[in-house]
Amino acid sequence: MKAMENREHRCAGQHLGAAMKKGWQTKRLSEVADVFDGPHATPKTVDSGPIFLGISALQDGIINLGETRHLTEEDFKQWTRRVRPQPDDVVFSYETRIGQAAIIPEGLECCLGRRMGLVRFKGGTVDPRFFLYQYLSPPFQEFLDSKTIRGATVDRISIKDFPSFPIAVPPMVEQQRIVRLLDEAFEDLSTAKANTEKNLQNASALFESHLQSVFSQRGNSWAEIRLADMCERVSVGHVGPTSEFYCDPSEGIPFLRSQNVRPGKLDWGGVQYVT
Repeated sequence: MKAMENREHRCAGQHLGAAMKKGWQTKRLSEVADVFDGPHATPKTVDSGPIFLGISALQDGIINLGETRHLTEEDFKQWTRRVRPQPDDVVFSYETRIGQAAIIPEGLECCLGRRMGLVRFKGGTVDPRFFLYQYLSPPFQEFLDSKTIRGATVDRISIKDFPSFPIAVPPMVEQQRIVRLLDEAFEDLSTAKANTEKNLQNASALFESHLQSVFSQRGNSWAEIRLADMCERVSVGHVGPTSEFYCDPSEGIPFLRSQNVRPGKLDWGGVQYVT
């Protein structure tokens, strides 16, 4: 117990180390924000309507609407009795997907799902984006890990204790400066990622174009031959249960399955071994 307390204090000190800078303060979250808990139930979902925001939609600082569902207007009223998310509210998961958080954007009509909390800042002392970046930072993530309660089925952090968590609060001008720097850095990363993906798409398209050109414009010397006439054997692998033959990689040989075969290559990820 004492060792755990020491670890928590050490982690808190690490994530607040920057708060020793001149003008920075350490505050409990409850001093600068209100913290809300979502309903402990799941409504019936429908094809359209207000969004039911589940924890699976929180993905490293953004909300992935592809991972959301909808509920009726009637259920929406019931699910927002406790709190209705507003722009600049920070939402976070306090069970299973601990450490995930995002900001509610303008125009998003939604309610909180299960295992989700919400932070609403008051008094203009904290920029929500600064808090989000602080929340996602490695030191704060380690602090959250030190506060995690390990359960038999799921891990969680206490939503009751969450308002007492310490955060670093520099002057607003400094918060906004840090946010601008990080926004620019992540924008550059997004641009670089998009360019890389575009280059890969172009390379793939060029490769497919060459294949199409080669195999559609056959020369006079080409001939069609049955595969059986030029192969020693065309067969299939083992048919039937295989898991009983699996063994430790150090004691067996790779057992290729259909999921290991990818266009033009073998994917060795998740390959099994047999004796």
